[in-house]
Amino acid sequence: MKTIADIDEKIRAGSATVYTAMEFKRLVREGADISAADVDVVTTGTCGVMSGTAAVLSVPVAGPGTFERAERIWLNGVPCMPGPCPNERLGVVDLIASGTAHAGAGYGGGHLFRDIVEGCGIEVVVEAADRTVEADVTIDDLTFARLFTTRTACKNYTAYVNTQAARVKTIFSIEGLQGPFREVSVSGCGEINPLQNDPMGLAIGAGTPILLNGSPGIVTGEGT
Repeated sequence: MKTIADIDEKIRAGSATVYTAMEFKRLVREGADISAADVDVVTTGTCGVMSGTAAVLSVPVAGPGTFERAERIWLNGVPCMPGPCPNERLGVVDLIASGTAHAGAGYGGGHLFRDIVEGCGIEVVVEAADRTVEADVTIDDLTFARLFTTRTACKNYTAYVNTQAARVKTIFSIEGLQGPFREVSVSGCGEINPLQNDPMGLAIGAGTPILLNGSPGIVTGEGT
């Protein structure tokens, strides 16, 4: 039986046998004579909609003592929540930015996250008790930046249908679901999503390293 150390050595040597989940499942369905001994790695990389996403950022705004405490803060017009750490008199604000927060009809938290990681300039506005302070920052100015998500696109969601004749307004459809049974709303990644391929959590769990849009990350738990 191969060990993880054996597989790691084959990966470093460039001799590992690697399949995507889609390729491996196709071989099994086609009746290929293949077993676990023939495969070293099955990748389950996937792409899809993310929900429950927020960023924790430490944003320098002004010099120490410029304002006593940030009560409200916006990044590119997106309202954020000052905290969770106190920011009294430091001129640096720790904040939480929600991916679903809106600055207007055409811009929100998701757009903000993209602009931050692309190195774009971000307009910061802070309201303190007796003044408004403005600043411009980029990702290079942030002393701390982490992206957290409690509902990622790594497991298939329940599908929703409308059983009635009339169109039903729902958050799962832009124009409303037509019925009866004419449309279905579903989010997920089909057979290649990681958690659907590891339902018992034998390979994926708290502490498992991952790549998220090419950046290193870590699984912190089961999410919501």
